[in-house]
Amino acid sequence: MVDCNNCRKNGLSWDNTYFENTGKWRLWDTAMEQPHECSQPKKTWKKTICPKCDPCSDKKFIPENKLQAHIKTEHIDWGDYT
Repeated sequence: MVDCNNCRKNGLSWDNTYFENTGKWRLWDTAMEQPHECSQPKKTWKKTICPKCDPCSDKKFIPENKLQAHIKTEHIDWGDYT
């Protein structure tokens, strides 16, 4: 089961049949047996440039909500602890 990111409704699942026919994913409301129609407007995130990426070679525009995860995975050397 999946939750809607906008309205936080739970009990949804991905519609595989729709994906096979159109190549696009949509959420399926299993309780109402119809596609999920979100009551909240879709959130849009501003994109920002990563301050740690080299501006000459790998300038990356990243949504603001994913910048922290990008820095953790791309720019922090956690070392090899094996």
